[in-house]
Amino acid sequence: MNLTEVINKYTDNEELRAVLIEYYTKNPYKYMRHNLRILSRLTNDENKKIAIVKQSLENGWRGFYELYEAANL
Repeated sequence: MNLTEVINKYTDNEELRAVLIEYYTKNPYKYMRHNLRILSRLTNDENKKIAIVKQSLENGWRGFYELYEAANL
């Protein structure tokens, strides 16, 4: 399966698809399925998933982590 097929299978949310494609075109996706499982474990909320991916993009991280703002509340 290619990048787009894996992401399309993971979510129907167009905005989440777009940020995931942006993330994986900027970062190697050797561990893509593992990272997607981690993203699913962090939250079921699509909007939070989008924020998590954007946070990783902005910080240049190769993985997904709990939202920084949420962790400090």
